[in-house]
Amino acid sequence: MAESIAFCYPVKAGNEHKVEELMKHLLETERTGQHDRRSHELGLEEVKVWRQRTPVDMVIVYLKGADVHASMRKRATEGHEFDKWYDSMIEEITGVHVGRHHSEGPPSQLLFHWHHEKGHSRTHH
Repeated sequence: MAESIAFCYPVKAGNEHKVEELMKHLLETERTGQHDRRSHELGLEEVKVWRQRTPVDMVIVYLKGADVHASMRKRATEGHEFDKWYDSMIEEITGVHVGRHHSEGPPSQLLFHWHHEKGHSRTHH
């Protein structure tokens, strides 16, 4: 059974345009293939990213994989070149250093999960 986690980062005032710059790198340059390979190496099955503009400008990240917490620990400790680049981009946009943030443990906690067939649960069904 796959696990998932979601977390968010605030976009610093004045850096709003850099979010689109990051998305362009991830979707339209050689970074696309690098991100794809790295996500596979980390055992991720899905990565989704949203932009929420109100009430606060935020980037929301959703990860899904067999063991998301192990993937995040691996990412935090390997020092992979792609991760260094990505972390520097996120830190510039948000002020949060992803590697340090994730190495401290899961950045969020699942409070409840609703499924159309299984109903409500405090865990992944």
